[in-house]
Amino acid sequence: MKHFLLSCIVCIFHVTALGQDQVKALDQLFQSLYQQQAFNGNVLIAREGEVVYENSFGLADITTKEPLSSQSVFNLASVTKQFTAMGIVLLQRQGKLSVEDDFSQYLPELKSYKGIRVQDLITHQSGLPSYMVVMDQQWDKNVIATNKEVIALFAEQLPEVLFEPRTSWEYNNTGYVLLAEIIERVSGKPYPQFLKETIFEPLGMDQTHIILRYKNPVEVDHLTESYVDNPEGAITEPYHTMEYDYVTYLDGVYGQGRLHSTTRDLLKWDQALWSQFLSPKERDLVFTPKKLSDGSDTSYAYGWYVEDHPQHGKIVYHSGDWTGYRTHIERHLDSELTIIWLQNMDLPSTVLPRQEIWEIMY
Repeated sequence: MKHFLLSCIVCIFHVTALGQDQVKALDQLFQSLYQQQAFNGNVLIAREGEVVYENSFGLADITTKEPLSSQSVFNLASVTKQFTAMGIVLLQRQGKLSVEDDFSQYLPELKSYKGIRVQDLITHQSGLPSYMVVMDQQWDKNVIATNKEVIALFAEQLPEVLFEPRTSWEYNNTGYVLLAEIIERVSGKPYPQFLKETIFEPLGMDQTHIILRYKNPVEVDHLTESYVDNPEGAITEPYHTMEYDYVTYLDGVYGQGRLHSTTRDLLKWDQALWSQFLSPKERDLVFTPKKLSDGSDTSYAYGWYVEDHPQHGKIVYHSGDWTGYRTHIERHLDSELTIIWLQNMDLPSTVLPRQEIWEIMY
């Protein structure tokens, strides 16, 4: 698998209030991971909103040999969820819904599912089964599915809940597919348009888009390809490997994923969350983990995991994983440290270097 490792490391350094030793250590870390086929992507680290380290390692496209750069656009996978959750928060701000509402108020075709609130969809406490499992069992894989078709299939098949609402917690994507449809019905706008008008344009995130690569192919500058290991040990694009056939037939489903962006746009997003974009009450809502009905704790809030670290304080973060793409964003609230990485190659040797970065930055 060495054939893809070309001498195409694009190095961009921004040193602001960070020691040269730390910069050197970060670069050595990522250079080493790249040489070990453990990292192929972009990394950005900021302190108090100022970029202190930014670097690109490897290729955006193996076929064309285009190197990664700060402009490279990646599929964010489940990092999308925090944007969908924010869409609901903004609709609540407008008085168009409440997160305490029964979700079937907006999706009446699913009224057979009782007692599930909009917030339960956000926090993975609904008990609804994974739409991916349902689609794998029931869907014609020659057809690219959409959110509306997922909902129609649930309405027809009524797959059983895994648990009663708020009695347990289980991460899955179904809730966020339903949330995207709720956003569309309540706002009267397509989900991509609503996010663009309420989040991306106001924050200057001009390289952030919902992209349906197979259902509605479009030309996007600097769009990366993703790569995985195939059974023969070679590196290939996921849709060339039958193990990943869902890459195509689920490509029209969004809310849980399909958002594409850059490290720089994600930094704008990160900074906005701690500025005037949210009120203090909204910020508390978004970043406070929601308890179960018996009072027991969870670690999940509104599209963010929340961790109270004994040494580094409160940390909010989320990662994404979708057929070659590995993504991550986190904010350390006490030190105002932001860590973002976007990878487009997921091999058995791939590393997600969270702890290693902490050791250097603290």
